[in-house]
Amino acid sequence: MQGLKNNSTRAALFYNKKRRNSTVKKFYLAGENILAGEICYLTAGEMLKVNSSLLATEPLSVLGIALTNITSGQSGEFVLKGDYTTTGLTTGVPYYVASVSGHYTTTAPSTSGHIVRNIGKAKSSSLLNFDPSYIYKTV
Repeated sequence: MQGLKNNSTRAALFYNKKRRNSTVKKFYLAGENILAGEICYLTAGEMLKVNSSLLATEPLSVLGIALTNITSGQSGEFVLKGDYTTTGLTTGVPYYVASVSGHYTTTAPSTSGHIVRNIGKAKSSSLLNFDPSYIYKTV
C-alpha cells in the first residue's frame, strides 16, 4: 500500500514539472516532532527528518519541507515541489540535504557513505525553488 502512495506522489510531482510556477503541497503524518522549515522524507506513510546518511538507505525518497511545527503523530502540510519562503539563502546557489537531520546546506556532503542529493536553488535570499532531484551520488 505504501508503495502506491509513494508512486502516486512521484507521479503528481512528475506531472507538475510541466506546470512552471506551481507549488505542490500535501499533508502527511509526522513520525517525530518536526519544526517549520525542516526537510523530511516519506517512509512507511510518515514524514521523518532526513539527513545525507539516512538517504543511503532510501536515496529516492519523496522529500518535503514542513510548513509549520508538527507534533509527532499529527498531520501537517509539506511543500513537495515549488517555492518555499524562508530567510538567509544565497541567491543562485544550489542546496543539498545536509548531514544534520532536518537541515539543508549549500555544501554537498563529502563524508564517505553519504548521499549527495540536490533539493533546489535559491531564487533570492528568501525564496528557495524546492525541486528535489531524483539523481544522486554516493560519496
